[in-house]
Amino acid sequence: MLRDQSRYFQDGVRIILKAPGGSEHPAPCHLYIHLLEMSPFPELALPAADRLRGMVPHASHMLHMPTHIDTAVGDYRRGIKSNQEAILADDIYFARETGTVFYVVYRVHYVCAKLYSTMMSGRFADAISAAKKLEQIIDPKILAVRSPPMADYIETFAGSRAHVLVRFGRWEDILKIKLPTDPKTYSVTTAIIHYARGLAFSALSRVAEAEVAQK
Repeated sequence: MLRDQSRYFQDGVRIILKAPGGSEHPAPCHLYIHLLEMSPFPELALPAADRLRGMVPHASHMLHMPTHIDTAVGDYRRGIKSNQEAILADDIYFARETGTVFYVVYRVHYVCAKLYSTMMSGRFADAISAAKKLEQIIDPKILAVRSPPMADYIETFAGSRAHVLVRFGRWEDILKIKLPTDPKTYSVTTAIIHYARGLAFSALSRVAEAEVAQK
């Protein structure tokens, strides 16, 4: 039944895209990207992704969405650019508005998408910049929000700096990262740092300390 519903949905989106003006509307382009991003042939959604780029210039989610296809086909440079545009759109919005809490989850998603593309591209400076941006967004004030439980949603991304340093083999820099003073709130971040320290000690042939970090 679910398979039939999925087929019905896919056929419906394709019909809308082929309808007059359908391919110039952000909604079917958006949905078509989601339909094909995990398929064996994500490249078929490249035309929809390209049409969506800049179609809604100040809507961060629409600026970000083409990157679901960019990363699937390995076009990481475009993934960096489009997510940076989404990040800038959000910066403008959040500089003006303060009442939106849950959308911070999406804001984090765009920075993470940029972070992934930068690491896949071997661009250390851009990757560490994205990690710092996440630390700026995921601050103690937002993690203290209990409804919705923001720490459950986004704290896991607060330790992204460690992932970047592991990716680029910056072992000494990893050992300079300080553990959170609130390990209960920053539980995943704490675990990630210990993991990174274990790798760093191991790479530096400091085996005894690596074993302590492992424990």
